[in-house]
Amino acid sequence: MKRLAIGSPSRLTNKLKRTSTFRRARFSKLIIAIFIGLGLNGCATLWPSDSQQSLHASQHYNWQTLQSQLNELSSWEFLGKIGVRSPQNNFTAAIHRWTQVDDLFNIDLASTFFGIGASNISGNAYAVMLSEAGEAPMYSDNPNALIEEQLGLPLPITYLSYWIKGLPLPSSPADITFNSEGLPKQIQQLGWTIDFSKHTLHSNIPLPGKIKLSRNRTSITLAIKQWTLI
Repeated sequence: MKRLAIGSPSRLTNKLKRTSTFRRARFSKLIIAIFIGLGLNGCATLWPSDSQQSLHASQHYNWQTLQSQLNELSSWEFLGKIGVRSPQNNFTAAIHRWTQVDDLFNIDLASTFFGIGASNISGNAYAVMLSEAGEAPMYSDNPNALIEEQLGLPLPITYLSYWIKGLPLPSSPADITFNSEGLPKQIQQLGWTIDFSKHTLHSNIPLPGKIKLSRNRTSITLAIKQWTLI
């Protein structure tokens, strides 16, 4: 398995700030593809592979214990698929892999939907850099605001490392609804409603296989094909 090769947050930020070129049109296309498709390989099924375990029917989870486990889970990869619906956009696309190590993300992307070749996005909450074969890198120091500006869609990339696992952001109040197994069924936070379903076990940690984010008239649905804990 290919490992993420990213340095400390300060080294990453310094590296990103050395790049000043910013191409809005191509970056907009790439951001669309990132958030509309996560790890789709050909026509592969969207649902968990044989290496993932189903939940035990009689299992009931204690939220405090589970929350601690999810907070400790800081390094992972996943494959999947996302669909987005809004008054401005209705589309799908694909990336090959999302790798998260602490607050650093690394996304390998190749998409034919928007004419984008092999590309990579890396960053954290404070800086993001796009590298594309044959092109100069692009940089922004405000990932969430940049995405909304370019697409007209409030796609919160810096929040997803929590919400994807079924965790609320620790720095903001949240309302959590639980299912019959004691797992988060819905989180309402920062104007977003996040619904979770199709949980599977990974190293005895239940992780969602389907996540739907809704805000106003925007809906983002993520179906995860495979989790890998690293």
